[in-house]
Formats: sequence, structure tokens, C-alpha cells
Amino acid sequence: MKEILFCSPLGSVGGICRWTDNILAYAKEVHDKDVHLSWYYSAVHPMTLGSRSTLRRIFNGVRNYLPFIFGLRRVLKAKRFDVAHFSTSGGFAFARDYLSLRLCRKAGIRTALHFHFGRMSEVLKSSSMERRMFDLCVPLIDDFIAMDRTTFDALSDYGCGTVHYLPNPLSPSVEQMIESSGVQEREPGLVIYAGHVLVTKGVFELVEACRDIHGVRLVIMGQCTDEMRHELQARAGIDSQSWLEIPGNGSMEEVIAAMKRCAVFVLPSYSEGFPNVIIEAMACAAPIVATSVGAIPQMLSPFNGKDCGIVVAHKDSTVLKRAIERVLNNPEAAEIMGREACSKVHCEYSMHKVWANLKDIWMQ
Repeated sequence: MKEILFCSPLGSVGGICRWTDNILAYAKEVHDKDVHLSWYYSAVHPMTLGSRSTLRRIFNGVRNYLPFIFGLRRVLKAKRFDVAHFSTSGGFAFARDYLSLRLCRKAGIRTALHFHFGRMSEVLKSSSMERRMFDLCVPLIDDFIAMDRTTFDALSDYGCGTVHYLPNPLSPSVEQMIESSGVQEREPGLVIYAGHVLVTKGVFELVEACRDIHGVRLVIMGQCTDEMRHELQARAGIDSQSWLEIPGNGSMEEVIAAMKRCAVFVLPSYSEGFPNVIIEAMACAAPIVATSVGAIPQMLSPFNGKDCGIVVAHKDSTVLKRAIERVLNNPEAAEIMGREACSKVHCEYSMHKVWANLKDIWMQ
């Protein structure tokens, strides 16, 4: 049996946290006789969500990363592991990754670095501090794991040795939730967004795109500050209450119910890795409009010769508006698109298949 040190954050916020929770829950459920996971992560102080201050991000990073490194050293001394699997969000986290990888190399443990963001192709073309920190990590990594084909190609072209492609899975608990929620009728004109309500998620463009669409009802679900809510309402105009709803955080059940009844699900983000929310919308057979970032073009690419969604440029409210109108004005085509997306999720992104691929990486 392979002993795996699984270093990936848990919590209620963020795509990496949800991925970690899904993998740990599935490992516990299946009791795989070939691998044993020991989870380790240390985050003493909460990170600042959506902070635009570089100094703030560095300060919070140092407060979290130093305890992480000291704790990791204790873990490595206490037990022998075959593989250490680290999840990274890039940026200043590469400094933590470098120190972690060095400890593992010194202990003779094989290492895997899993990229949970979609900017690596840009990072590797730059001369930034981020790329220089990554360069320090490269000789210490045995397996590079990419969530999307663009990152896979960029790492391979950069000469990163053994590179693996591993998409995010559909959570079994979410899949069960979708199946148990029953059939719901699509509501004409209902546009849904679900996620953190941040500028970089494209919510300004979304409001501007929907502002002039006749008969639209836009519901923006997710964590939202009062300042952001006021800004969105101001951009929506004086009649915003008649078509714009910003209910804040909802339960997963509420998000799934919204995805199953919406006429179109929209994710106009500026940057993504392999967004779980797109997997979930696909599994709900929702017609999808999303921006061409990260793995989204790959996720919504044709399946069985039919489109699984519409991909548009980011930061362009006019193009976004046209795509949303196209879906709203063609409900039959939208239904086919959603059905194909659902089929693709169960064929390519099931937890069983992703777990098998992940295990193959560890077992090499």
C-alpha cells in the first residue's frame, strides 16, 4: 500500500477546498486497498478573499505558510510517506511550495504539485517573480498535475518532465443531490450566477449585459459584501429591483435548484482553473454561457458532435449580452446543449474515473 501525504486545504470557501473535500470523502468511502491518504494542512489565519493589495496577500501568506512549513517538518519526521501531493494556487504560494518540496526531497519522498489555477501559460511566458519562484520548484517536483489542457501543454513545452492531465470530478454528494431533487421546469428569462461576487468574476459585465435584455431576471448567488451589492445595483439602474436579485450565500441545495430551473447559467470570470460550478451546472443540464478562461473551453467543447455551452471573451459585456440572448431566444437548442453537457460530465468527469487517474499518478 502506498502512503500518500495529501497536502491540500479544506474549508467552506474556494475551489481547491471543495476539491480536497471531494477527494478525502471519496477515499474514505471506497477504502482503496492500494493507497492510504494522510491529510495535512495548516492555516492559522484566514486569507483575505479577493484582496487587491499585494502587501496584504504577502502578509497573510507569511502568517499561514510559516506554521505550515514547521508543521510539515514534524509530520515528515513522524511517519514515512511514499508520495507527497501538494495543491497550489500559484503566486506567493510558490514560496511555500518550494520550502515544502525541499523538505520532501531531503526526506526522499516523491513529490507531486497540482496546479489549481489556469494562468500557468501566462506565468511561464513572463519574467515575473512568480515565474522565478516556480523555476526554483521545478527540480524538486517529480509529477506535475494540470487541471486543463492549456496548462498541460505549457508545462510540457517548458520542459517540466512528467506532466499529467487530471480534471476536477463531479462530487458524488452533489450528484446525489441533483438526482434526488427531481425534475424542474426551466423558467424563461431566468439567468443565474453562483460564486464569489467579485470584480474578477465578471459580475459587472454580467449586470451590464442583462440590463438591456427584455424580460430577464438575474439572480447573483454567493458571498457578497454590502459595498459590492450597492455597486451592482447602481450599475443596474433605477429599476434594478424589478429584475436583479442578490440574495447572498445560499445552501448547495438552493444553488442546485436554481441551476435546474434557470434558462441560462452564466460564469463571466476573468480567470479560472477547472471551475466546480461549471461541472455542477453541466450536471444539472443547464444551458451555459461562460468566458474562455482556464479549462472552460475544454469543458464546454462539443460532445457527440454537439455543443455543451457557449464560450465568449471575458471583460466584454456586449458579447456576453448577445450570447445570453441567443440562449434565451432559442430554448429548444438550449435544452439540447444542456443535455449534452450533462452526458459529458458523467462520461468524462465522474469521481470514479478521476480517482482512478489520480491513483495511477501516485502508484507509478
